[in-house]
Amino acid sequence: MAHNIKPLKLLSSRYLKKNNVTIGALKHEQKFHNRYWEKRLKVNTYGNRDVDIDDGLRYEPAPYLIIQEVLNRLNLGANDVFVDLGCGKGRALLMAMRRPIKKVVGVEYDKQCLDIARSNLANAQGPELALIHGLAQEFDFSEASCLFLYNPFGEQTLREVMQSLTTSLKEKPRRFQIVYLNPQHNNAIEETRLFNNTENWPTSIFPDFDVYPVQPIAVSFWEAP
Repeated sequence: MAHNIKPLKLLSSRYLKKNNVTIGALKHEQKFHNRYWEKRLKVNTYGNRDVDIDDGLRYEPAPYLIIQEVLNRLNLGANDVFVDLGCGKGRALLMAMRRPIKKVVGVEYDKQCLDIARSNLANAQGPELALIHGLAQEFDFSEASCLFLYNPFGEQTLREVMQSLTTSLKEKPRRFQIVYLNPQHNNAIEETRLFNNTENWPTSIFPDFDVYPVQPIAVSFWEAP
């Protein structure tokens, strides 16, 4: 799918139309959104942090702008349960809490990051909230309907997560969405043969979104059945 950025059209779509999906960003626009939302929400989710766990990757927050557009694209409803595996300091959770959904769940192994997330979300209003200290591959997906990933761990852990999720969906069939930012291991989702890759957003249209290792896809969307 080709995406051509036209500045005036992008600005009109993003700032004049509510909850409209606008794919791509202008130079420095993501930095502006980061500063705006941190100040508006009175939180601090900045900073990188290495994790002391096998196959775990360092904490680095996703841009608020991309999180917002991803949530617009997912179009979650009153019965949806949004799960962020490797939720870090809670940035994606903060934005999900602003949506009219049933529940928001954050799972994080790093205790210090999770404590910061609790502080950041202490005054958040909206759906039910659960913050869980634990391993992603041990999470119970029985309530979940949407999974958010920002490249939180390696391929082996993602395979274990997908095995657990696949078992849950076979036991309790339901519509399920996955959004994967900096999707370094899309193959682990594809191998389940349960999820369809419904859309990809290219890195080329997000100039300030650093993707390592460099790859053409910034965000991938998956859906089952």
